[in-house]
Amino acid sequence: MMLDFDHMDGIEDLIDKAKQIACVVMACKSLSGKGVHLLVKYSPVCKLDFSSAYQSCMDYFEYALGVKADSACKDITRLMVLSYDPDGYYNPDAIALDLSGALWLKQNDYSNFNIDNEMTESERVSRYLAEADSNLNWVRGNRHNTLVPLATCCNQNGFDKELVKEWVCSKHAEPDFDDREINETVDDVYARYASDHGIKQKKSSAKMDKWTKGHKAKNIDEDPEEEDWDEEELLNAPCPDAEALRPYIPDGFFDYVVDPLATQEVRFTSVMGLLTACGAMMGKVECVYREKIIYPHIFMNVIGEAASGKSCIDKAHEIFKVYADTVESRSRAEQRKREDEKKEWKKCMKECESEDCGCGSEPEDVEIARIALSPNISQNKLIKQLAINNSIPVLLYASEMDFTLNLKDMSLSPTLRALFGNEPVGSHTLSRGDVSVSFPKGALLIAGTPAQAQRFFGNKEDGLVSRFATIFLPESPYILLESYCGKADDHYDRKKAVEGRALTFAQYASTHEFRLRLTRESARLVDDFIIPAEQRYAKFLGDALTSSIRRYPEIAVRMAMALTVFAFFKEDKPSGRYDIPDDIIRLVITWGDYLIQQNIRLLTLLPEVKSGGVGSELEYAHLYKKLPCEFAFKDVSKLFEAVEGVSPKTAQRALKKWVKRGVLKKHLQRYQKTECLQNESQDKTGA
Repeated sequence: MMLDFDHMDGIEDLIDKAKQIACVVMACKSLSGKGVHLLVKYSPVCKLDFSSAYQSCMDYFEYALGVKADSACKDITRLMVLSYDPDGYYNPDAIALDLSGALWLKQNDYSNFNIDNEMTESERVSRYLAEADSNLNWVRGNRHNTLVPLATCCNQNGFDKELVKEWVCSKHAEPDFDDREINETVDDVYARYASDHGIKQKKSSAKMDKWTKGHKAKNIDEDPEEEDWDEEELLNAPCPDAEALRPYIPDGFFDYVVDPLATQEVRFTSVMGLLTACGAMMGKVECVYREKIIYPHIFMNVIGEAASGKSCIDKAHEIFKVYADTVESRSRAEQRKREDEKKEWKKCMKECESEDCGCGSEPEDVEIARIALSPNISQNKLIKQLAINNSIPVLLYASEMDFTLNLKDMSLSPTLRALFGNEPVGSHTLSRGDVSVSFPKGALLIAGTPAQAQRFFGNKEDGLVSRFATIFLPESPYILLESYCGKADDHYDRKKAVEGRALTFAQYASTHEFRLRLTRESARLVDDFIIPAEQRYAKFLGDALTSSIRRYPEIAVRMAMALTVFAFFKEDKPSGRYDIPDDIIRLVITWGDYLIQQNIRLLTLLPEVKSGGVGSELEYAHLYKKLPCEFAFKDVSKLFEAVEGVSPKTAQRALKKWVKRGVLKKHLQRYQKTECLQNESQDKTGA
């Protein structure tokens, strides 16, 4: 089978990883030099099963390499160009990949076994795995390929991850395939496909999560009177009005990026995309925030299904590209100049007969600065490019998150977190040696579906989520094509005018030095929002949510900095020290509840990886809402288990967190809701 991985950086790293997989016969660069072709040896399968076998092979390699493959290559009639690659890898002794186990697992799930629902969870897992085990190939060279689809099916069947790991370790752990390796593989599969957990369970009815499109298993034996709850009751902050930003936006930009016929969410997202893209042009705009320097560089993340309007951020990226092309052109001209100098030096050295005839030292090579990057880049390549750019901020842009290279063993997350905080990063490779960047600068503008977001962020605990301003887009209504008639004639003129305006703004934003300050009034506005916000969202639990709330002030200040430079450009203010206008801080703080609630939606998508976690933020907020004003632990323990299947131990941890965050009061063995106590106090005062 041939697998194709297109348009990516770090192809040498990918080929090196592929060499470690026993079934790879050949690995080479594709014809373009920007992709990789793999030839994989596999045991023959029935012709009718080829498509499923190819899918299983592709699933395994995507897991093993952490990169999306081109699924169109499953068409067996397609031809492959064999490109010239002097460093291509060839292994005539490759071990055939046995796909029979993966095919068996696809055809046999939970419903095919006599699993009694009166069994304990441990008994159900053991019954399923014992039956499956006799149909799987655990020989050396095929163990990972067996474990990945097995863990996938166990996850889809809703089996407890710890029980699955325990069973597989007890049966198949060996010195070169030990408990740690098995546990890491199962953990990774369950984390990647958390939204698929339990979708094949026999006794479940689909309960649709409106925003994630994921299914939550609901036992049909549950109380039929138990009402479905709508997350809109918990997350009801309205989307901000994009028009409120118009007075600050440079002439021509607002009307170019904002479609007046689009929904309010899409219009606001379009302006936020513009703020992110243009903020990445501002390399000399600083503000001292909590005794550290920050820049107007924003990480923005747009999530929505098809037809939601995610592509609205493309026009903001177009404006940044105009600026990026000029930077790259200057860099390319500098490179050509240095090449000419090097030719002259070589000519001088060739003609020179004495040891020192004035040729000087050899001119150093110049590499091209590139600031419009794709997240489909390896960690090492990103760090190298940041070093080449020499303090010019980058913008990582992707309209589809699946075009991001987020390898399991070389995740971009640590580098992105450092980029957000302008913290030193470094790498070492054999080809490039040691590379370090002491003060990286950059922004992110990415979009994707809920499933893509889940794969990109991985989990809620590594801190990457809290650095993003996230917006979920609901499905957008169809806009009549007729509505755009008459606008096509001047499209090219408007586009050309905006490109000229973009160059003018980029010249201003990238060269002017502004040292911005928060006024005391602005600091008070931020504090007055955050302190009660922590109390408002305490019922959602989750340390990751607390981190997002605590980081929102810095994100808000970054957005305010970009808006301030927009306003300065309209006034043509010179470089200098200025206060961030209070009205701008007041505006961005009004977005706080909306953006915090959008991050809650994202956190709800992601799994927890640490032990002792407390589950989904939305589910716990729903449980909190159902609690009586006063109760004992034994009174609500059954409620937790009945509504969300939470064990008494986990319920106790949740109550402790609520007490710590001030939404519950505990006296002796009884709990009281703080909001009920406040209402009682108000009633007495009123009386």
